[in-house]
Amino acid sequence: SMCKKLAVTKPHYNARKSWHPALNEGACSLGDGHCYRACSPCAPEAAPAGTWALGSEQTATSICLVAGLGWEAWSRSGNISQGRVKIATMEKDTALKYTGKPASKPTGAILPPTERAEEIFIVQVCSQFSKGVYAIIGVYDRKTVNMLMSFCGALHVCFVTPSFPMERSNQFVIQLRPELQDALVAVIEHYRWSRFVYMYSSDSGLSVLQKVLDTAAEHSWLVTSVNVETMTEASFLKVFQDLDKKKEGQIIIDCELERLTSILKKIIELGKNVKSYHYILANLGFLDIDLTEFKKGEANVTGFQLVNYANPNVSRIVQQWMEFDNKDAKVPKRGLKYTGALTYDGVKVMSTAFQNLRRQRIDISRRGNAGECLANPPAPWGQGIDIQRALQQVRTEGLTGHIQFNEKGRRTNYSIGVMELRPTGPKKVGYWNEEEKFVNTAGYMPGSNETYGLQNRTYIVTTIMESPYVMLKKNHEQFTGNDKYEGYIVELAAEIAKHVGYHYILKIVADGKYGARDPETMMWNGMVGELVYGKADVAVAPLTITLVREEVIDFSKPFMSLGISIMIKKPTKSKPGVFSFLDPLAYEIWMCIVFAYIGVSVVLFLVSRFSPYEWHADDCEEEQDPNQPSSSSGQPGQSQQNQNQQSQEQTNEFGIFNSLWFSLGAFMQQGCDISPRYEAIQCDLECETLFIPPCELYGYLSLETNFGKRNY
Repeated sequence: SMCKKLAVTKPHYNARKSWHPALNEGACSLGDGHCYRACSPCAPEAAPAGTWALGSEQTATSICLVAGLGWEAWSRSGNISQGRVKIATMEKDTALKYTGKPASKPTGAILPPTERAEEIFIVQVCSQFSKGVYAIIGVYDRKTVNMLMSFCGALHVCFVTPSFPMERSNQFVIQLRPELQDALVAVIEHYRWSRFVYMYSSDSGLSVLQKVLDTAAEHSWLVTSVNVETMTEASFLKVFQDLDKKKEGQIIIDCELERLTSILKKIIELGKNVKSYHYILANLGFLDIDLTEFKKGEANVTGFQLVNYANPNVSRIVQQWMEFDNKDAKVPKRGLKYTGALTYDGVKVMSTAFQNLRRQRIDISRRGNAGECLANPPAPWGQGIDIQRALQQVRTEGLTGHIQFNEKGRRTNYSIGVMELRPTGPKKVGYWNEEEKFVNTAGYMPGSNETYGLQNRTYIVTTIMESPYVMLKKNHEQFTGNDKYEGYIVELAAEIAKHVGYHYILKIVADGKYGARDPETMMWNGMVGELVYGKADVAVAPLTITLVREEVIDFSKPFMSLGISIMIKKPTKSKPGVFSFLDPLAYEIWMCIVFAYIGVSVVLFLVSRFSPYEWHADDCEEEQDPNQPSSSSGQPGQSQQNQNQQSQEQTNEFGIFNSLWFSLGAFMQQGCDISPRYEAIQCDLECETLFIPPCELYGYLSLETNFGKRNY
């Protein structure tokens, strides 16, 4: 009858009615996996919106937890006739169990579902405040966090939440989840990362991203931030393609659990869950994540764990939850995740605070109408300060470790475990706290020369079919695995594995190539590509070490050195011949010199032949006797004969032989006894002088070259 009205008004719910024995009276199940508390004659609607109301009109120690984000819990701080009251949620990620001392019958309310979170808060929370609530426990998101802080600060109503820590603090908001940014920065420094990609979601706030970017500016880190909310399939693929080109596989993922799970599935679909990638999951529930495929791909995964399941108290409560059998809901048994542990601690903190107030006899009762929350000016609750102070003064041990708050309502003096994914599964490698910072307990530092993790592991060894290095046996059909192959590489790989102590699988490269980079796509193929993209761990093959390959992969010392030699015949010395002096210059050069020599000489002869300045009279004539009478007019015939004889005896110094001799002397730079007086001849000689130095220089260089070649 209690669920009858709800079944009519909400036909999408299963109308099968069943009573939950652990919740005693006033509880019903609609068959949808949830348990609801009715604080009124008829059961109100379900509330997967995100808020619980905590309070009572009769006593301050009565607690009524109602629905929020699909997980519901009901608690009474007391023992019923049968004994302990169990607080349990029917959702897979939450489990609550709580015990307390006797109290009166609790009252509360469930907030109805609505499409807008703002309407939920304004309409329902204000309604609960008007009815008189002592505190609120629930979750918030980016849309309602600012409004929540404003209302809590104005009305002095405490809000206890397991949601992500807010950037701005509010003394009336008690944050159960510890801050992660300092621990994340410490782990980044531990791994000595300087370039990485930071994937984040604004659902969980931006405080961690801001801290990382501030630290990156101080340490000159190169951080590429990517908002996964706006990413498409193409942009997601492009991020990993850019990482492959740059040979960078260091990624931080800062998201809530649901979004983180979807991102990890995409990474597995792209085949990036391999050894060449290292992921840091900025989430406090490392053990809550399914990393089976990453373990198979041998990817490096680091994360944080808030709940220490090795603690006896924690393991006891988890065991009780696993033994809890809800026959009505038939929900499969699942482990307690860190979000449920935070909620459990939140209930414990509130119960402890109210018990302390009651022990101190502080009157915080609210009788009648408490006022309107939308009043102008706002009328804050006078006892809200007392509850806020009591909540911040709580010191207790919970499922998430030591619980303590500072004056801003944030967790302090907490410890976070640092986990790594190993071949055997997740393993704790250290922890972080405010006093010691990051403490490494695994005894392994990245970059060390230890063969850490090599033993008892199976590696993919890529190689190529080439005789005599790797060959198929003649009867290879009768063998399987590595036994099908033989050759030098096969024996070398076997000896290395035997010496180090690991297992390996020989894998022939699919495309049959050694490895080259495409100039357009900048993608690698062959064995180098399998190493770069994480498809293989080691390549043992006759692979040439080149500068381009060394930029993307590391080479060991070569097991074989090959080279190409140039062989020449030793020259034999020969005796110089008669014309060996012609060897320094080519025959064409000698011909040019000869023709130039003859041409200059002929031009010199012709020009001097035409010039009157180059003609000279011979001194063979005898001088006349001064006592001899001179020729007179009476002897005209004799005088004319003497003049003809004198003109015939005039000669030219630059005859053909003198011209040749003069040119030879000028060419040899030895000089000559005669010199021209005519300007045209002097110009010709200057041209010859300009021709001589280049010929001599060329002859000298040719002589040096020939001496070097002929070993003279």
